[in-house]
Amino acid sequence: MKILRKRLTKDKAAELCQKMKLSTAIKLRLGEILELESDPKEDPVARRLSHDLHQGYLISLDREKRHIFGITESNQSRIKLVPEKHPEPTIYCYQKSTDKQHGPMNWAKFEKLLPDWECEDISLWHDGLSEWVELANVRDMLIGQD
Repeated sequence: MKILRKRLTKDKAAELCQKMKLSTAIKLRLGEILELESDPKEDPVARRLSHDLHQGYLISLDREKRHIFGITESNQSRIKLVPEKHPEPTIYCYQKSTDKQHGPMNWAKFEKLLPDWECEDISLWHDGLSEWVELANVRDMLIGQD
């Protein structure tokens, strides 16, 4: 039986990159905000906050009291959100079928190359990841298989 390998359309590649950038920014920022010494995925509070942020919920942190709380729709209107600029980490990819590493590359180049690659053939790494991850697993987690 042959395993069917899937490629992403340009639209799906753009969607995946957008969600990967958001996930990366959340993870790096939570590690900084919570002053974590380890990977945020190892911290239960960071995992909960990451989930809430991915769901579109807002959170607030009182650093002096070391208190974290959610922001409800009723008190959200008083808050002005200012997007924080953060550097996008450089990406490295490994293509198993050719035993070739690609990178370092920026997100724009990564997004452009994605439709040419079979997701099951690629592993990736960037700052914020503790180890190489399979692109197919990232795809399944962030946008589904389709």
